[in-house]
Order: sequence, then C-alpha cells, then structure tokens
Amino acid sequence: MTLSWNRTEPIKGSGIIVGCDAAQEWMLPWWWEKYSESNTLPVTFIDFGLSAKARAFCEEKGSLVDLFLPETFASQQMQVPSSLQTLWKDTFEWKDDPFWWNKRMKCHYKPFALLMSPYEHTLWLDVDCEVCADLTPLFTKISSKNTIYMAPRTEATQKSYLEQGITLPEEVGYNSGVIGFHYGSELILQWAEKTLSEHPFFISDEDLFSRLAFLEKWDVEHLNQYFNWLPHFRGFHPEAKIYHWLGNSGKFFLSLRMQKIL
Repeated sequence: MTLSWNRTEPIKGSGIIVGCDAAQEWMLPWWWEKYSESNTLPVTFIDFGLSAKARAFCEEKGSLVDLFLPETFASQQMQVPSSLQTLWKDTFEWKDDPFWWNKRMKCHYKPFALLMSPYEHTLWLDVDCEVCADLTPLFTKISSKNTIYMAPRTEATQKSYLEQGITLPEEVGYNSGVIGFHYGSELILQWAEKTLSEHPFFISDEDLFSRLAFLEKWDVEHLNQYFNWLPHFRGFHPEAKIYHWLGNSGKFFLSLRMQKIL
C-alpha cells in the first residue's frame, strides 16, 4: 500500500502535534497547562481513541483530527512470533493481558500520526512530556527536510537493550517521545510504510525506527538530552527544557507532580 501525507500543502510555519487515547487523556489538562505556560505555537491533537469530554477539551485548546490508519494495518498478538512474545514478557515484565498488547498497538500508530501534521515544521510531543521552556528556539535546529531530529536513549538503556538482544551492535536506540521533522519527509513516510509489514517484530514504534535508521543509514540528528530529559532516572536538571515521564514509573512520579507533591 502506498501512503501519503494528509495534506497537499502544509500550513506555513511551525506547530506541535500530540497523540492521545482514552487511557492517557487524564494527562491532557496537565500537559496543556505546562505547555502553555511558556509557549504559543499552535497545537494539533490527534485522536487515538479519546472520550467525548477529552475531544471537547482538545478542540477548545487547539485543533483536533482523527487518526487515519490504513486498512491493512493490524497489530495483533497472534502476528508476533512466540519467541519475541517470550523475550518481551521476560525483559519488560509484560503481563499476559490484552491491555499491554493494546498499548503496544497504540505505540505503532505514531508514524501514521506524524503524516497528519498540518505544519511545515513539526515537533511531536508525547502527552507525558512536561514542557518547561519556550520551544521556539528548537525549531531553528530543525532545519533539514531530509533529517529527523530525535534524542538517543540513555546509555544505560542502550547497554541493557544490546545485552538482551533487542538492538544490534552499533545500533543507536532512539526515544520517540520528542520528534522534530519537516512536512513531506521521505523518512517519515518510509517509517510508516515499513510499520505496515514490520511491526510484528518490534515491541514499539521507536524500536522499529531505530532499526530502520541503523540499517538504512538514515540522517537522524541527535537532539540534546535536555529536550527529552528523564527526571525519574536522572533527577531534575536546571537546563532541562522537556521532562519526559515515560513508563509506569514515570507516570507514578508524574501523578505526584500533578498533585504538587513532587
């Protein structure tokens, strides 16, 4: 199947896109509060399966679009080789529960969501990202249409994934919580197209992206870690521009942050 960008022409200028579903929408008001404290760039929310209340919130704060998925895309447990199912469960303490497989499926929605960006220059942010500063200067770094801008995973995570056989020697693993890209990027298009056939072999969107970037020698510009800082692993840092509360442990601390306990 041939994929394409959602628009024939982008809106001139820069903007933010965020994807969210009903399981994550409890973070949306907090995300918006933190983002809008220092930013005025337009935001497009992409509906991964939101409630009516959350949809109304998104329409009030920015623009809202429904995610388009190709009919041929289906991420089901039966498609994943049994050896990988065992590896993922052992490595990530994965419960044999439909919730985890549904969560994995939503991860692989991301490249299709990127194709729906209406902006000429886009920054994708996960909804568990706490924006701590004006992001406008970051767009000056997103200068090449043929480049994707993403931060590598931490050195500890890189080492762990290599030891467990999840990544290949010399492969750089990337964290896709923050992604800078241009409208019309061929790399984004290729990522989405490869997801249609290759997703059963990768636990998440960023694992598939990292493998493609390594094998295809994609031009990936490393974002400074301050734009994707993991405070629950590294502690708070005064230079951090975006705190990324990823994973279950991150959500626990994020909930404390929302209650102003942390």
